[in-house]
Amino acid sequence: MLCYKDITCIAYKNVTQSSYPDGIPVSEQEYAARAIDGDQFVFTQTKHENQSYWTITFQRPTIISCFSMFIYGGLYNVSVNLSHPYLREELCEQLQAVSPITRYRIGVCCKHQMVADSLTVLRTDPGALKINEIYLDGCCRGFYGLSCMECNKSCSTCDAANGKCLSCAKSLYGEKCDKRCPYNCSDDQCDRNTGNCRGCHYGFDGPNCQPCENGKYGSNCSEFCSNHCLEHCDAHTGACHESRYEAFRQKLLNEKTAIIFGAVILFLLLGAIVILVKRTHCLQEVLTCSKCEGQDVYQIIELQESVGDSTNEYDDLYENTVPYVNIIKEGVPVADFGEMVKKKTLSVLKSEFKDISCAVTDTFQNALQDENRRKNRYKRIYPYDYNRVKLDMVHMPEYTDYVNASYIHGFIRENKYIAAQGPFNHETTLLFWEMVWQSDCSKIVMLTNTREQHRTLCVEYWPENEDRIGRIKIKLEKYRRLPLIIIRTFVLQKGNELRKIKHYQFTGWLQKSGPSNVNAFLQLYNLTQGREEDTRPIIVHCSAGIGRTGTYIAFDCLMDEANETGQLSVVNCILKLRQQRPLMVQTSDEYHFLHKALAENLTHVYAEVVA
Repeated sequence: MLCYKDITCIAYKNVTQSSYPDGIPVSEQEYAARAIDGDQFVFTQTKHENQSYWTITFQRPTIISCFSMFIYGGLYNVSVNLSHPYLREELCEQLQAVSPITRYRIGVCCKHQMVADSLTVLRTDPGALKINEIYLDGCCRGFYGLSCMECNKSCSTCDAANGKCLSCAKSLYGEKCDKRCPYNCSDDQCDRNTGNCRGCHYGFDGPNCQPCENGKYGSNCSEFCSNHCLEHCDAHTGACHESRYEAFRQKLLNEKTAIIFGAVILFLLLGAIVILVKRTHCLQEVLTCSKCEGQDVYQIIELQESVGDSTNEYDDLYENTVPYVNIIKEGVPVADFGEMVKKKTLSVLKSEFKDISCAVTDTFQNALQDENRRKNRYKRIYPYDYNRVKLDMVHMPEYTDYVNASYIHGFIRENKYIAAQGPFNHETTLLFWEMVWQSDCSKIVMLTNTREQHRTLCVEYWPENEDRIGRIKIKLEKYRRLPLIIIRTFVLQKGNELRKIKHYQFTGWLQKSGPSNVNAFLQLYNLTQGREEDTRPIIVHCSAGIGRTGTYIAFDCLMDEANETGQLSVVNCILKLRQQRPLMVQTSDEYHFLHKALAENLTHVYAEVVA
């Protein structure tokens, strides 16, 4: 009988070997069976020869995982043989023992669990095969019982006899490993008995990793905010939400505003004509968005890697109080668009772009709440309240429903896109994947590198192979690299539900400019076009989620408009996008590229970029 070390045994049909010594006192079958008789001091041996072997054939298919052998020096292959569905041999492991006169006890686990009709030990170097004993040790790691059933997926390891969890899988705890560790535990690890975190991500502290209290930040909330901060600072970076200098400056601005207001009242009293002139002049300033001159509004204010800014010029905006006047531009026929673009100089396009209103058109109070400020990477780039993406975080009460992302209408279909900020830390990565799952999006279009010009613009928010982020398990299934384009296929799992999602990363587009290769951009556009019946949203993001993101969405909308109506209006498209997320299409360079790409795609068949 071939036995486990706990004396559980498996019946066999026969035992054979390649040859037998002369004059053995028992039958060949009995002699070969000495290797499985339970006596480590009795052995079976072949003659000195090449390719000597010993084989045991089971009565029924038997699971082979781990076993031990008492054997002498030599080179060995241990393999299993299967007859169903076809006859084949599969290598379990290769072994080496040095001295031919020394008996070794060698523990072996096959590379994976195998079902075998027979097991063979083959000596691959010249010599006699001499085996004292072979017995089964049990199952491979992750399996248990005589039939080697798989351990519960919530276990990291389980008892080889009964399958009881010995240690929990990542992010789980409890006797049965059926409870979830707090979401902000570092490495998703917590104490198996108590569920207390062994460590926290930056900006969190305590047994359950709660956000830092006001005035503290960093690892285990051990750092104190700067004295320059008026109240709070970012729990992750320590950047001030509002500095004392900014507060003082705002106070001066408010006082100045009060003086100006008094002066305006005085002027009002001087005469109706002066009032009319002043009001007309002010309206013209709003219509032309004079603050957008130079680098088109946001380029004057360098994007800053602080989290939130309570001195935001729109903090007191509660209603739709900023005048917004739509500049209606007639559509250009598709047949004339290419020629029109050729005739427009860069200066004309810059002037045209400057005249597009950049006025704020709605409120964004949710983005400015204290608990949400840290989730905004850049100052003054917030989703409007009316169309922001709202997350269902009932199972993660430590988070609000806020994520810096906006639903955007397509030309044909409402909410075709989600324009999003790129994740920049652990918390925003977790929220990003929650948004991916909850929106049931069809694909992700990433229009930025993770680093550009020595600055991190977006973290690598996906795993190299497989990982759990929050409640979602993410596995990289496929990877394909094209010039300037990387295509990834992820399998997402939440509970028992599985989903697949495509991730397209375009690496040839630097911040605040146009793509370096028009054909590569058009190839990206064609790769990301889905079936018409697929009504799930497409998540588009860069770093801030306005410039490159807005340009890509504008291109897609305008191509739909051209196909549906035979004409297109770039200005009207941008105006509509800016009513849904501020500053979509951020620079005149992006505006120029948008025209160039549209003209190319409408008048030529793009040339596929190949390596």
